[in-house]
Amino acid sequence: MSELFVSLGYLGAFIAPLLGVFTYYLLPWPLIIFTLGGLINPIAVALLAASGAALGESLYYFVGSGISRILPEKLNLYVKKGKVYLEKYGPVAVFFFALTPLPDEVIWIPIGMLNYDKRKALISCWLGKFLLTAAIAFAGYYGLNYLRDFFT
Repeated sequence: MSELFVSLGYLGAFIAPLLGVFTYYLLPWPLIIFTLGGLINPIAVALLAASGAALGESLYYFVGSGISRILPEKLNLYVKKGKVYLEKYGPVAVFFFALTPLPDEVIWIPIGMLNYDKRKALISCWLGKFLLTAAIAFAGYYGLNYLRDFFT
């Protein structure tokens, strides 16, 4: 399956993270980004991969929004108490989770439940995912030939 995304080139760099954020263990999108970074322009791969990953992660926002509609009112009051912290630390938390391999849905679902500003969250997520995917793509750019030589 990974070969398919690699063969798609730049389109694969966008689609693999978009789908991979939901099926992390079934579709190892960082490995695809690593490979594509070694084969084609790593900056373009990072830009497209960050866009795909951020868009895929933002879908969890709608999951959280749906959960807030079906929560009992008593539980919804407890969730809304977290809005104060979200307003203060929301962009930093989204950026941190996007930058690291931590599961982003841990932050995106509460953001959706609290109806946090989508634009702020998406920009923070994209910046974090760009730095992550750029590191992976450039690791592929500089390391793929070494690995190829080592294993052949």
